Amino acid sequence: VECVDNDETAAVIANLVHAKKLVLMTSTEGIYRDPTDPKTLVEQVTAKSMEELEEKVRQLQESCVGASRAGAKAKLEYALKSARQGTMVIIGHARHRLSDLVEGRVACTRIGLE
Repeated sequence: VECVDNDETAAVIANLVHAKKLVLMTSTEGIYRDPTDPKTLVEQVTAKSMEELEEKVRQLQESCVGASRAGAKAKLEYALKSARQGTMVIIGHARHRLSDLVEGRVACTRIGLE
């Protein structure tokens, strides 16, 4: 496996060790439908089936257009790969404590099966 991105590397390792949770840190609170509007933070992307979850992630990726949104689109792709393995993926701001992100005490995006 050749990884060219820290998030991709983290997702590969999470899959190899069957991690329950994976935290991808970024410079925003998480994934936004509109990055210019903080009210559009997507806090949860969950579903009962993998097919439904993939559909929801693909819809979010459609709003990730332009060079500045390539990182969000990639994070969603890596998150989806980990979610397929049963991992809950948390995408959140690097300024927060890891424990606060994991425990849901701060704004972030959580992706996984219900």
